[in-house]
Amino acid sequence: MVARRLLIVLLVLLVASTVAGTLLPTPTDEETGGDETRGEPTVTEPTETRPTASERQIEFKIAPGTIRVFEASVGEQLAVTIRSDESGLLEIPALGLVDAVAPGAPARFNLLPSEPGSFGVRFLEDERVVARIEVGD
Repeated sequence: MVARRLLIVLLVLLVASTVAGTLLPTPTDEETGGDETRGEPTVTEPTETRPTASERQIEFKIAPGTIRVFEASVGEQLAVTIRSDESGLLEIPALGLVDAVAPGAPARFNLLPSEPGSFGVRFLEDERVVARIEVGD
């Protein structure tokens, strides 16, 4: 009988402390004296950086019988989006990049050319060139 009463008292205290802990606001760093009093290191979240001037978006749709030519510089970051009315695999063989393209699903390539040259973009199946990226110094 005594053990049962003790158990009931402990359960009531547990419930009361849980409710009190949930209802009380948590102290802020200013109220507790900052991170120095707790001895924890300060963690800063990384901030988003804005695109630099050397980042460029290239977006185009494949037109039958034409080869689009784009100029870029070494070290210029390129985000290339290619749309097409036909499905297939597009590749940039010199860079070893391949991506699928279909109506409503463009192919996307992210490039950071480190040397000058001419980089063709072609359909993998029939090796038909649809674009060329000319990278200069």
